[in-house]
Amino acid sequence: MSNTEQSREMPEGVAKQTGTCMYCGQTMILRTSGMAKQEQLDKWATEKCSCEEAKAAQEKVKAKRTAEENIIRLFREDFPETEAIMKEALVYIENEDVAKVTVDTGNGVKGTLRRTNKGTIVVEMVTSSKKTMESR
Repeated sequence: MSNTEQSREMPEGVAKQTGTCMYCGQTMILRTSGMAKQEQLDKWATEKCSCEEAKAAQEKVKAKRTAEENIIRLFREDFPETEAIMKEALVYIENEDVAKVTVDTGNGVKGTLRRTNKGTIVVEMVTSSKKTMESR
Protein backbone atom coordinates (compact mmCIF):
# COMPACT_ATOMS: atom_id res chain seq x y z
CA MET A 1 0.00 0.00 0.00
CA SER A 2 1.40 3.41 -0.91
CA ASN A 3 1.68 6.39 1.44
CA THR A 4 -1.13 8.14 -0.45
CA GLU A 5 -3.48 5.24 0.15
CA GLN A 6 -2.53 5.06 3.82
CA SER A 7 -3.29 8.74 4.40
CA ARG A 8 -6.85 8.23 3.11
CA GLU A 9 -7.60 5.53 5.65
CA MET A 10 -9.47 6.49 8.75
CA PRO A 11 -7.77 5.92 12.10
CA GLU A 12 -9.04 2.90 13.98
CA GLY A 13 -12.32 3.59 15.78
CA VAL A 14 -13.22 6.51 13.49
CA ALA A 15 -15.94 6.23 10.86
CA LYS A 16 -17.51 8.49 8.27
CA GLN A 17 -21.22 9.14 8.72
CA THR A 18 -23.49 11.55 6.87
CA GLY A 19 -25.61 14.27 8.47
CA THR A 20 -28.07 16.69 6.87
CA CYS A 21 -28.64 20.36 7.72
CA MET A 22 -32.15 20.73 9.12
CA TYR A 23 -32.62 24.04 7.30
CA CYS A 24 -31.16 23.77 3.79
CA GLY A 25 -30.78 20.00 3.36
CA GLN A 26 -27.04 20.15 2.63
CA THR A 27 -25.33 16.89 3.56
CA MET A 28 -21.98 16.65 5.29
CA ILE A 29 -19.62 13.80 5.94
CA LEU A 30 -18.75 13.71 9.63
CA ARG A 31 -16.02 11.76 11.40
CA THR A 32 -17.58 9.86 14.28
CA SER A 33 -17.16 6.73 16.34
CA GLY A 34 -19.62 5.10 13.95
CA MET A 35 -22.25 4.85 16.65
CA ALA A 36 -23.99 8.24 16.23
CA LYS A 37 -27.72 8.19 15.50
CA GLN A 38 -29.13 10.08 12.53
CA GLU A 39 -30.77 12.72 14.74
CA GLN A 40 -27.39 13.56 16.31
CA LEU A 41 -25.65 13.53 12.91
CA ASP A 42 -28.22 16.00 11.55
CA LYS A 43 -27.75 18.24 14.60
CA TRP A 44 -23.97 18.27 14.11
CA ALA A 45 -24.35 18.96 10.38
CA THR A 46 -26.69 21.86 11.15
CA GLU A 47 -24.20 23.27 13.67
CA LYS A 48 -21.48 23.23 10.99
CA CYS A 49 -23.60 24.42 8.06
CA SER A 50 -23.08 27.91 6.64
CA CYS A 51 -26.62 28.56 5.36
CA GLU A 52 -28.31 31.69 6.73
CA GLU A 53 -30.89 29.77 8.79
CA ALA A 54 -28.24 27.58 10.40
CA LYS A 55 -26.10 30.63 11.18
CA ALA A 56 -29.09 32.31 12.85
CA ALA A 57 -29.74 29.18 14.91
CA GLN A 58 -26.05 29.02 15.87
CA GLU A 59 -26.22 32.64 17.06
CA LYS A 60 -29.29 31.86 19.20
CA VAL A 61 -27.48 28.94 20.83
CA LYS A 62 -24.44 31.12 21.50
CA ALA A 63 -26.59 33.91 22.98
CA LYS A 64 -28.36 31.45 25.28
CA ARG A 65 -25.08 29.89 26.42
CA THR A 66 -23.60 33.33 27.17
CA ALA A 67 -26.75 34.41 29.02
CA GLU A 68 -26.62 31.26 31.17
CA GLU A 69 -22.99 31.97 32.02
CA ASN A 70 -23.87 35.56 32.94
CA ILE A 71 -26.75 34.40 35.16
CA ILE A 72 -24.36 32.06 36.97
CA ARG A 73 -21.73 34.78 37.42
CA LEU A 74 -24.20 37.29 38.82
CA PHE A 75 -26.46 35.16 41.00
CA ARG A 76 -25.04 31.73 41.88
CA GLU A 77 -22.99 32.72 44.91
CA ASP A 78 -25.51 34.86 46.81
CA PHE A 79 -28.86 34.08 45.18
CA PRO A 80 -28.99 30.49 43.87
CA GLU A 81 -32.81 30.47 43.85
CA THR A 82 -32.83 33.53 41.61
CA GLU A 83 -30.30 31.82 39.36
CA ALA A 84 -32.59 28.80 38.98
CA ILE A 85 -35.66 30.92 38.22
CA MET A 86 -33.82 33.02 35.67
CA LYS A 87 -32.42 29.95 33.91
CA GLU A 88 -35.98 28.61 33.60
CA ALA A 89 -37.20 31.98 32.30
CA LEU A 90 -34.41 32.08 29.72
CA VAL A 91 -36.30 29.58 27.55
CA TYR A 92 -39.23 31.99 27.27
CA ILE A 93 -36.98 34.97 26.56
CA GLU A 94 -35.07 32.97 23.93
CA ASN A 95 -38.29 31.92 22.17
CA GLU A 96 -39.59 35.50 22.38
CA ASP A 97 -42.67 34.33 24.33
CA VAL A 98 -41.85 36.85 27.07
CA ALA A 99 -40.11 40.20 26.63
CA LYS A 100 -38.74 40.64 30.13
CA VAL A 101 -38.56 38.81 33.45
CA THR A 102 -37.71 40.43 36.78
CA VAL A 103 -37.07 38.48 39.97
CA ASP A 104 -37.12 40.35 43.29
CA THR A 105 -35.05 38.58 45.94
CA GLY A 106 -36.65 40.59 48.73
CA ASN A 107 -33.22 41.71 49.90
CA GLY A 108 -32.94 44.87 47.83
CA VAL A 109 -31.63 42.94 44.83
CA LYS A 110 -33.51 42.39 41.59
CA GLY A 111 -32.50 40.28 38.65
CA THR A 112 -33.75 41.13 35.18
CA LEU A 113 -33.58 39.11 32.00
CA ARG A 114 -34.61 40.63 28.65
CA ARG A 115 -33.98 40.50 24.91
CA THR A 116 -32.97 43.68 23.11
CA ASN A 117 -34.24 44.74 19.68
CA LYS A 118 -30.89 43.60 18.26
CA GLY A 119 -31.52 40.09 19.60
CA THR A 120 -29.00 40.08 22.43
CA ILE A 121 -30.02 38.76 25.83
CA VAL A 122 -29.31 41.10 28.74
CA VAL A 123 -28.87 39.87 32.31
CA GLU A 124 -28.94 42.56 34.99
CA MET A 125 -28.51 42.59 38.73
CA VAL A 126 -29.76 45.77 40.37
CA THR A 127 -29.00 46.47 44.02
CA SER A 128 -30.98 49.23 45.64
CA SER A 129 -30.76 50.71 49.05
CA LYS A 130 -33.13 53.15 50.59
CA LYS A 131 -32.71 55.04 53.83
CA THR A 132 -35.69 56.68 55.42
CA MET A 133 -35.82 58.75 58.57
CA GLU A 134 -38.91 60.11 60.22
CA SER A 135 -39.36 62.71 62.89
CA ARG A 136 -42.33 64.22 64.75
